[in-house]
Parts: sequence; structure tokens; C-alpha cells
Amino acid sequence: MKILLVDAGNSNIKWSLLDGDHLFKMESQAYGETSSIDVYKEILTKILVKFKINTVIVVSVLGDTFIRDAEKYTSQTVDNFINAKSEPHLAGITNAYRDFSKLGADRFVAMIAAYHLNNSGEKSASIVVDSGTATTIDTIDMNGQHLGGVILSGLDLCSQNLLQNTELLPLFNKNRDTFEPKIFSSDTTEAIANGSLFGLAGAITHISMLMEQEIREKTSYDGNINIIITGGGARKLAPFLNKDFQVQENLLMLGLKMIVKIKNDTKI
Repeated sequence: MKILLVDAGNSNIKWSLLDGDHLFKMESQAYGETSSIDVYKEILTKILVKFKINTVIVVSVLGDTFIRDAEKYTSQTVDNFINAKSEPHLAGITNAYRDFSKLGADRFVAMIAAYHLNNSGEKSASIVVDSGTATTIDTIDMNGQHLGGVILSGLDLCSQNLLQNTELLPLFNKNRDTFEPKIFSSDTTEAIANGSLFGLAGAITHISMLMEQEIREKTSYDGNINIIITGGGARKLAPFLNKDFQVQENLLMLGLKMIVKIKNDTKI
């Protein structure tokens, strides 16, 4: 029996299968004109044709209605449904939010993955960047204490906000496959796209540097600090970040793998 891991984001659903300890390659499907729940149903139906699934675990930013509908549909064919959500304490991570439930579940899952990512088994402090529709930057210390974080616009939203007030088309997010970043732009649309990319990369780099300084000053920690970037914008931003950033595109899948291990109390 396999386990289906699902990340339901604002613009697409990403998923992977877990078989024992083996994590399949992550796949993705955009919503387009289709509702998020219909895309979820389509993915689950397609997977069940090929594989036997005994558990589905979902992390979602889409709200309670999506989770209720997903659980109802899943329960028709799959025994176990797990809603991965923010908790006060889980998998070594302590939530910093006064109301723990207000921390985005995707941020919480990403931090769990980052904390357990070190192959040596030694825990280290981490800065976790998730660049999707929004860009979030969170920090956890070497003891798994979440120190808090910040939220910025995502890469597409940065350019859209400027282009909404102009007659310039196409938008950056519709031009992503052919867009080649360069510091000297020859037209306004290109200048906005380049400015959005370099501006966000600069903000991420600077904020991460400030977070690293705070960790070291407040905790006297002199060990390694992992700086990890995930999400749809990670590959675009990575060339313009410093060498310390590690791209980990399936970070949430790794976090879900850790959570399902705990929830099911099984060795995977």
C-alpha cells in the first residue's frame, strides 16, 4: 500500500507517492479554469487507477471548505485522510505564533522538513524560504523553536501589481517560459519583470542575513545555519541569491512524509 502526499497551493496542486521509505518524483497540476477541488478529485482518481492507496495526507492553504470536500471525496475510496495543519508542537518543532492555528500549514510543514533535513542527524538552525504566490521566510533555531518570520509578495504578484496599472502586456507570469533575466532592460514590461525578480531576490537575501544575525546574537549559536528555498519561484530566484541557499523543491513532500510517519506511528 502506498501513501499519497498532497500540497494544495493557491495556483496548483503538487503531489507525490510514498512507498515504504521511497518518495516518488513530485508532480504538479495547475488549476487553470478548473476549481481546486475538481483538480484534486481528478488527481486522486487517476492515481487510484494505478496504485492502491491506504492514506492521503494533505497540506492546504485553501481553507476549511477545500479540506472538508477533499476528506469527503477521499473517504469513499481510501481508509485514512490526514489534514496536515499547524500545531503547537510536532516533530521537534515548536510553533512561535500566539495562536498556533494562524500559522500557515505549508510554512509549518516546510519547517518540519528543514529541521530533519540534515543527513548527519545533527539538528541545526534553519532559514526556510517558500516562494509561491506569496513568499514566506521563517526561522527555526537549533532546538526546533520557531522564531517567527515574514511574508512578502510572490514573484508573479510583484510584477502584476505594477502591470495592473499600465496597458503593458504580456504579464510576467504568462511569459515565464521565454523570459531571460538581465539587469539592463530595453522596454518597460521587461524592466518590471527584471525589477521584480532582482528586487525579490535582494529582499530574500537581506532578510535572511538579518535573521541569521539575530539567531547568532540571541542564542550565541556559532554552528551551521541551513538556508533553504522551495516553491514555484525557487529555481528562478536561486541564481540571484548567494551560494548559501539550497534549492529543495520537494521540501513540503519531505515534511508530509515526516508527519505521516508520526500520525500513523509506522516506520516509513
